[in-house]
Parts: sequence; structure tokens; C-alpha cells
Amino acid sequence: MKNKVISLILVGAMLFSLGIGTSGCGKAADTFAPKVPAASAPSAKLPEQISGKLTEENLTVSQDGVFFTVEEGSVLKDTEVVITLKQDLPPITIPGNEEGEGEGEEIIPTVYDFSVTGDTPLGVMELGIPCNAPAEEVFAAYYNPETEAWEPVVFYYDAARKSAVIKATHLSSYGVFTIKNEHKRHAMLSFSNSLAWSEMDFAKAVAMLEAAQQDPDTFYADCFSLLSQSISIQNGISFNLADAMTGVTNSYVPAFGEGIKKSAAYLGYTISGLEIINAYLEDDKRTMVWKTVEAMTGYVLDEVSALAGTTSMAAGMFSLGVVNYALNEFISTALQGRSDMYAKAYNLYYKEKGRKTADWVHLIRGMVEKGTDPEETGKAIAAEIKRYAYEFWEDQTTVGEYAQDANPGAWSSGSLGGLNDKIKQEISEANRADLEKIVSNILNRIQIENKNKMMEDIRKELLNFQKKMNSVVTITVKDSKAQKEPSHFAGAILRFTELPSRIQDPEKWQAVISEKGTAKIQFRVLAHLLADSPRRMELVRKEGDKETVLIRFRAKFSVPESKLDLADLYPKTDFPKNIGGSYIVSMYNTTTEKTIDDLTLTVKVTKEVSDGCYADLYLENNGSVYLKGNYFYRYATGKVNYALGDISFSSAGSDGVAFKFDAYDNQKKVWGSFTGQK
Repeated sequence: MKNKVISLILVGAMLFSLGIGTSGCGKAADTFAPKVPAASAPSAKLPEQISGKLTEENLTVSQDGVFFTVEEGSVLKDTEVVITLKQDLPPITIPGNEEGEGEGEEIIPTVYDFSVTGDTPLGVMELGIPCNAPAEEVFAAYYNPETEAWEPVVFYYDAARKSAVIKATHLSSYGVFTIKNEHKRHAMLSFSNSLAWSEMDFAKAVAMLEAAQQDPDTFYADCFSLLSQSISIQNGISFNLADAMTGVTNSYVPAFGEGIKKSAAYLGYTISGLEIINAYLEDDKRTMVWKTVEAMTGYVLDEVSALAGTTSMAAGMFSLGVVNYALNEFISTALQGRSDMYAKAYNLYYKEKGRKTADWVHLIRGMVEKGTDPEETGKAIAAEIKRYAYEFWEDQTTVGEYAQDANPGAWSSGSLGGLNDKIKQEISEANRADLEKIVSNILNRIQIENKNKMMEDIRKELLNFQKKMNSVVTITVKDSKAQKEPSHFAGAILRFTELPSRIQDPEKWQAVISEKGTAKIQFRVLAHLLADSPRRMELVRKEGDKETVLIRFRAKFSVPESKLDLADLYPKTDFPKNIGGSYIVSMYNTTTEKTIDDLTLTVKVTKEVSDGCYADLYLENNGSVYLKGNYFYRYATGKVNYALGDISFSSAGSDGVAFKFDAYDNQKKVWGSFTGQK
């Protein structure tokens, strides 16, 4: 089956800075060296500019391994081509490490700008740039002037010509570069030719699209599983994106989490659609393939349009339906037994007044692009072919004139010499069969073009997904109350309370609060997910070996910056009176160093007096009871009279009430710290 490659797409930003090598095209940027791309071979000099002309007969402009090739019939008139070596575009960057440190490495690609005068040729253009290197080390991209960024493209490596061949549907500046280091290649996978999906076939693709209609949760899980079947990183951590989505949902603001989810869903749809198109193009039983997916096509296209706003999958599935109709309804076999004399007249007419291949290419493309229903579009194409094939017979004068011109001396002017409907049909149907072969070829070329566009969209979305997962989160801390005096939390440590023990550098996940109440913590989204998506944080003051927890709270992160104002965490002097109600509580066990979430505290006020109230407190989790009894709560201090621990309530926000409970063991040491909010 296909190589398991796609699961490595996210690994790149997790790798520490490794050496990068180039061979034959493009090179690592050097601060002191001019940005000039390496040549295709040590003794070869890349041409600075190439010019030529594309015609109906000449489909290629080339020089010294650089070439521009178009499909037959893709230009209606002679087209001037200019290919220019570019040396003023920015380098391509490989991401830095997972803590957000480092700017990554830069590569200067070998870049050519491909342009034409007049209309861009239709169909898929092949653009060749020399690159003498092993195929797995070769990468390609195009420069998007609107975004001022390099984007991945569909290409293959031609070892015989020692060139990267880019399959383009639009003209731009295209670059080729090489990466020797395997880990760095994984970081740039969406730019490589080695793009494949493990465990994906036609049956799996159909099952995913059916799940999208009937069981969205399963579909989303399949999408993330498709993108990552256990990513393994250099330190041995096993990671699955399907499991990580819970962390994204809980730890990040909805806009970012939904963005990750939509990106994965779009990739699930388009990769499935691409697999279906591949099956159709490669299968002998094409009708069976189409019938399997025809019913779900409308739903899928609506969903994809809502997710990504792209037309590539819509065009791909639509043209699949047109090709299917054409093959089953009007692509026929040539009839035999035409009449030679009338055939000569017929052929002469179409030679002088008929359409060339380029005319058919433009006509059929226009009908497919404007079509709204595959079957109706197929019928319209069939009707146009038939009309065109019988056009010659519509005017008897025309028939007579061309018959005489085609058969001089053997024709009597004004006589049609026994012409009948059978002869007309034989000659027209023979021509119609030839035309249908041309149209069939055009439709298949459109299908392949749409498939390439889908591949390009998938590569771009993979890059977008990779960027989301490698986004740097910066927690920026300030204290708006520390204007004239030091912050209440100066010298305290801000840190996560739930970092797993396998994290080897926990000091990078914390920061010391300055006198002015400022601090900063940075991490990448992917690194955060690998650390089990912690969101519970605490401010701790250390004195020797003793630690005092000042406050614990839950955070929800934004990308790229999450702002924290310590003024919101200052101790409250106005203690609440309305403590009755239900609280969601977390417990941190100081012995096991583990946290248990989702405990429930129920507070029921039973009697109010002038300086406080009596209340029933019941704290439990799945049958385990941690606090039960009727206790006195004093309004002036926010404290509860309790001998086996320290219980307090405080104001939280405009109407909220926070709960804190440090439970003592028989040595009066805190064994468990409970915090919660109503």
C-alpha cells in the first residue's frame, strides 16, 4: 500500500536545530553570502532568461534543463513565453524548536518566474527547473505575491532530465530546493513529492464520507487519525491527534479550537475525495465507482464549501460525474461503410471551417466550468458534438459546392448524386466518433487538472494545519495594581500544576514574577498538547524548601498571546455572604502529586446570624466523601470554623464565589488542597 508518510507532518517543529544540506539546487542561507541559488551542477550555469513561442505545433520552450510545456490544444494562438531567473525573493523557512525559541533555518531556492503574453494556456502546464539530487531530497514551492509567502505545489522529480517538474495551473515564480537531513525533510513534508496516506483506500474513503453524513463524531476522529497514526518523536513520546483534540477544546479559546477542527475536517473530506477520483481514474469499472459516491456528492460539496470555501473538490467531483456520463451515454465506436465521394466533401468542409483541437478544448472547458449538473452538462456536450457532426448537411448548396471542389471532374453541378440519409449518417457518425474521442481526452485532462488542484489545496491546508499546531503561545503577565509599589506577587513563581513527569525541562514552563508584576511564558501548541494540555496554573512563593501556594486558577489560552492581569488574583477583602449553591472543585494531592478534577461541593445555608451563617458542606467525588458536616462561616474573615483544615470562601468576579480548602493530616500538614468556584 502507500508509505506511512503523512503522520510526520507535525514533527518538524518539535525537532531541535539540525544541520541542513543542499545538493544541486537551492542552499541554506548565509548571513554573509549574497542570496544567489546554487547551480544545477558544479560546472553548469543556470540561464538568466529564456524566451520562446508556444504554437499549435510547438508545445515546449526550453533551454539548459529549464522548460515550459503545455498540453495539446491549450493555446488558441501563438503565445510568447519568458522565463526569468529570480534572485530577489525571500528564503523559505524551516520552523524552530517547540518552545518557540529560535527563528528556524532559511533556505534559498532556485527560482524562475514563468510568464506569457496574453492568455495563460489552459490545462496543466509542466514547468521544469534543474535540480541534480536524489528524488527524496527535492522540494518545490511557488511564491504567492499576495500573501508574500511560499506555498507548496504538486510536482514530480524527473531523474532522466535531472529536473523538478511542477504541474501548474497558474503562472508565478516557482522555486526548487533540496534538504539532505531526514528530520528537516519531515518538517517540510507538504512541500515534498513524498505525500501519501497510510491505510487509505477507496473503501475507507467512502466509509469516511458516509460517517460525515451519519456520525460526525466518528468522522472527526477518523480525520485526526488519518493525519496522525501515532506520531513518534525523538524522545519516544507517542502522540495521537484524535486524543489531543480534547486538550485543544478544553485549553484554548473556541475560535482556535474550531479552526483546528475545521482544518482537519476539510483535509478528511478532500483526501477522501482525492482517493475516490484516483480509484475512478485507475479502475476498469468506473461506473461502479461513480454509483457508490453519487448519492453523497451533493452533501459533501456543501460541507466542503462551508469549511474551506474552495472550488477544487467541487470541480473534481463535478467533472467526475461529467466523465462518467460521457463514457456511458455518448462515447461510441466509429461506424463503417461511408461513401468516399461525400466523405471527401465532408472532410474538406470541416478542414476549412471546422474547429481545431484548441477550439474544442476551450469549448468543452467552458461548458464544464459553467455547468451546474453533471448529467445535464454531459447531455449538452453530447448534443453539441452531434449538432456539429451533422452541421455539413444543413445546407444543400454547401454540400454541392464542397462535393464539386473535393471531386473535380467527377461531379455534376447542381446534382447531389444519390445522397440519402444513410450516407449522411454513416459519414457523420464516423466523424462524431472521432470527435467523441477528442472530447473524452479533453474531459480526462480536465479531471486530472482538477485532481492536481485538489492535491495543491491539500498541501496548502496541511501547511496551514502545521502552522496552527506549531503556533507559539505567549502568556504575558502584568499587574495593573503595581504602579507605585511592588506587586503583591513579586518574587512568586507562575507555573503549571499538572505537567507530566516525562517533561524534562519544567523550568521552561514557569516564570518568576518581577517587582512590577511582569513575566512571560512561551510554548508551542504542539508541545502543550504533548504535555497533556495542562491549563491549571498556580502562583507559589518559595522560602527555602517551603512552598506556599498563593492561588490556583484555570487558564484558557489564545493564540498568539494570552494576557494575565495579576490584579484580578489579589486576595479579596470583601468576603461573600451568598455561599449557598453548587461548586465545581479540583483537588491536588500533595503526597501523590496528582490532581483530581470534577469534585462537587454542595453548600446549604441552614441558619443565618448577624456575623455569619451555619451551613451544611458536602464535598465528594464518585462516592468518596472529603468533607461532610454543618459548620459556622464568619462574614468578616471569609473563614469556616473547621479543626481539620483551613476552609475559606472569597469573591470571584462580579457575582462568583470561590472556595478553598486545605485539608490537614494528623501532623497538621496539608495533604490535599481543594479549590473551586460556584
